[in-house]
Amino acid sequence: RMMAGSNQRPGTQSWFASSDGGRNWTNGALPNGTLTVAGTTSLLMSDPSLAYGNDGRLYYSALMHGGTGEPCTLFVTTTTDQGVNWTDPANGVIAAAGGDCQDKEHIFVDQANNNVYVAWTPIGATNNQEIVFSRDLGGAGNGFAFSAPMVITTGAQFNGCLNQGAEMAMTSGRLYLTWTSFCSGFSHGDTASVWVTFSTNQGANFSAPVQVGTLDNVDFSAQGSRSRSHPSMDADPGGR
Repeated sequence: RMMAGSNQRPGTQSWFASSDGGRNWTNGALPNGTLTVAGTTSLLMSDPSLAYGNDGRLYYSALMHGGTGEPCTLFVTTTTDQGVNWTDPANGVIAAAGGDCQDKEHIFVDQANNNVYVAWTPIGATNNQEIVFSRDLGGAGNGFAFSAPMVITTGAQFNGCLNQGAEMAMTSGRLYLTWTSFCSGFSHGDTASVWVTFSTNQGANFSAPVQVGTLDNVDFSAQGSRSRSHPSMDADPGGR
């Protein structure tokens, strides 16, 4: 079983589902349920990130917002039947818009206990351009109750930087989180750094971040496509 999500322009979020290893697919529009964003009537959604729980439930996180630069609410909705039915996104709000656009989230589900972890970057007011993290212990089975955002990029080395592109992986109960810090701009060729931190207590707190490398940002804005260089990570589930 497989599922995917995509941005649709103009339009909203689409889901795609396969129950035979990708040979055949169904698809549809992700429903917004009763979720709305204050100050706008738009149902625009973007930035999908998906993960399965150990019971076959699919968790789909995305943003709901009015338009480019407008406030964005970060939410998660779930399906147990490959997209036929979805929970109301309003029951899975992780961070409301307020004065921020919650941006570039990544979702991860612990297969041992269905804990749901989400990391992202608020743009605007609270925790502007920081990497923040929230968790829900036990997943949708016991009802969503996401924790308040925890700032990961608290060190002075991240001040004044755009910290973005969060991604997570897990091995032997240790949750890893990586991202890129853009401290000299994010135009084409600008230098940025890649960082990793980890938690051994289900995201209650994290280790001091370690820089693992640098990169030269790749940006296609001149060709009409906005882009930034974000990391991708995996971890050996065997702990080796």
